[in-house]
Amino acid sequence: MKKVIILAVTAVAAIGCETKSSESYTDKVSITDDKKQENSRFTVISDTLETIAVTNGNRKLWKPTEEQIHDIEAIIKSTVAKDSSIGNRHLKPDSIGSIYKQYICYVDTNGDSLVFVNASCIEREVLVTDSAGYAIKFKKFDWRNRIFGEVMDGGDCFWNMLINFSNETTLELNVNGEA
Repeated sequence: MKKVIILAVTAVAAIGCETKSSESYTDKVSITDDKKQENSRFTVISDTLETIAVTNGNRKLWKPTEEQIHDIEAIIKSTVAKDSSIGNRHLKPDSIGSIYKQYICYVDTNGDSLVFVNASCIEREVLVTDSAGYAIKFKKFDWRNRIFGEVMDGGDCFWNMLINFSNETTLELNVNGEA
């Protein structure tokens, strides 16, 4: 029952906005290598309609280079390694590469470059409904172009982080609780 409720909430969140574009990047491969991009576990969401809630309405987005992507990953790993309060079932420094991550890179009102990281240890599915609103099937969520909806519970399989990339510090790490 909980899974149906969680998936229904995700479906509602996924239906909320139209996505016009996003840029996908890969770990340790050229950005132009399409075959390897399909297998990567992170994406940079650059559509202002998708990012407006995360960035508090700030529409000044920035596109990280491959080197900056590697730096972001290093900051994530360092933060996870230092935080002993994390449940550590899924969220471990050596598992960061296998987690599905969405990066939203923007400049705040102080001029600092921030990165919001939204993460899931599973490839999510959404509930598809017919015109009358009845659930008819599940389909894979387009995580490369649409921001994950809010997930209740799930433990350290679902987490997000806010990084100040300008000074390479982690401002927030939020890990879901267990039901």
